[in-house]
Amino acid sequence: FIINVFFSNKYSRIENEAQQQRMAIYKLETQTRYYEEKMRDEERIKEIYHDMKNHLLLLEEEWGEKNSTGIENLRKEMAQYENYYRTGNKFVDIILKDKLTKAAEYGIHIEDLVELIDIDFIEPLDLSTVFGNLLDNAIEACRLIEEPEKRQISISSKRERNLLIISIKNNRVCGNIKNAPKKVIHGYGLTNVTAAVHKYGGEIDIMEEEQEFAVNIVIPIKKGEEFT
Repeated sequence: FIINVFFSNKYSRIENEAQQQRMAIYKLETQTRYYEEKMRDEERIKEIYHDMKNHLLLLEEEWGEKNSTGIENLRKEMAQYENYYRTGNKFVDIILKDKLTKAAEYGIHIEDLVELIDIDFIEPLDLSTVFGNLLDNAIEACRLIEEPEKRQISISSKRERNLLIISIKNNRVCGNIKNAPKKVIHGYGLTNVTAAVHKYGGEIDIMEEEQEFAVNIVIPIKKGEEFT
């Protein structure tokens, strides 16, 4: 009886973990489709952006000071497309724009320096897994910090010879964090991030300190080689 109970509990735990993993993968796939659609929308918007600027100049000449408030509102609406991201990867551009908007809602400052030129060998789902999960974790951790000035995230990505190096660091609640959500302590989705990095022959290093959480990733760049 004891053996049956033991194996039954173990099976239930394994099945529960498998179900959570399936849900996490489904969430990532849904998120990837969302970013792909947003990327297409952004491309359509950029195509008409310059025409909109020209129309705005004509409106300024026609309206003059009669409707300065309306013109200023139009400028503000268009400003978000003035400095859109150019990381070298359109998919990551969309992810960063989305996450920085989310971070701004919580007063979180993100310092970013991301360069992904000629990194097309990484599939969109894996880019979403790595950048999406890690930034979500970082934002969630910073959100719990009471002092607004300490809500900071740093993300960088660069190519050094035949290596892609990604680094994401964030401040977190210092001292006793037993009451913090479990996903903040352990990093929800890190299993999927690790699997995505290993898929391309990369390595991931996770460092937890009292006031900082850091993830460093190194992925070899092998042109012309298929990853499965």
